[in-house]
Amino acid sequence: MNPNARCSAPARPCSAGRPDAGPYRAARRGVWRRAFTLIELLVAIAVVTVLAGLVLAVVARALQSGRQSQCVSQLSRVGKAVHLYLDDYDDRRPLRLDSLYPAYVSDRRLFICPSDAWVAQGGWAWGAWGKQITPPEHWPFPMSYGYFFFSALSDDGDWEKVRAQPGRPGYAVCVLHGESLGGGLEPGDPPWFKGLTFRLYFDGSVVRWVLDRRWITIWTLMTDQDREPPD
Repeated sequence: MNPNARCSAPARPCSAGRPDAGPYRAARRGVWRRAFTLIELLVAIAVVTVLAGLVLAVVARALQSGRQSQCVSQLSRVGKAVHLYLDDYDDRRPLRLDSLYPAYVSDRRLFICPSDAWVAQGGWAWGAWGKQITPPEHWPFPMSYGYFFFSALSDDGDWEKVRAQPGRPGYAVCVLHGESLGGGLEPGDPPWFKGLTFRLYFDGSVVRWVLDRRWITIWTLMTDQDREPPD
């Protein structure tokens, strides 16, 4: 017998030194391999799809909540800037919100709601109906928040009349978190909204409330009344 021979039984397959002994080793260990059936694959895909949908929904709600919280914070800071302006100008209103910049608001991005897709898509100034106001009144930079006391549409009398209303009237608003109704004042204008709205009150607080219809006038949007009271 050759002492260097590694297999003494030529009738059996030689497995010495081989990482895989073929079906013999698998059979001895009781290991059997089989592929997934089509039904099992479909079930696995369905489970993964459902779980992914749940995760995406949770993430979307979290992002939406974050944008809303940021908007409330920005409106609150705008309110503080307005109060400083009123103190410096003997209680006279700002003619436009952009007049707070840069003396009272150092960053113009404060005026852009994080949910303002109109500005994100290259639009211009939702608060000015998506474009510059009829000259000579215009916004010099994008503005998401509705403020209808600028000199083109209002005067000090309107400001005082709104402020004197019962309840908690406001002077600025963000409607961009509600339901888009489409349309606008003119073709190409941003859509109308209803639903969740943030109103900046004269006392400086920002409160969430629900606008249950398409707003028409300043009285619908800034107060809880349907129409302007008689003089």
